[in-house]
Amino acid sequence: MSVALRPRSDGNQTVTLSGGLDFTCTGVLDEAPSAGRSELTNIVCTDGVNGTATLVYNASAQPSQFVFARPGANAGSLRF
Repeated sequence: MSVALRPRSDGNQTVTLSGGLDFTCTGVLDEAPSAGRSELTNIVCTDGVNGTATLVYNASAQPSQFVFARPGANAGSLRF
């Protein structure tokens, strides 16, 4: 499992969760990073098992943890 953040031309970010060859999920984060805050997004996955994800920011407004849930499939968290 891995997670990546990429800037978009509209100022938002795209988050990509990769489950290796099994699936890839994407979501859009549309709020500015803020210290000690988190942001929830829906994720759409290539295997049809969509879900939700939360990006948690640390005290320096940097991504620190990504928590995801795909009902009936898998859930977990990744640290940056």
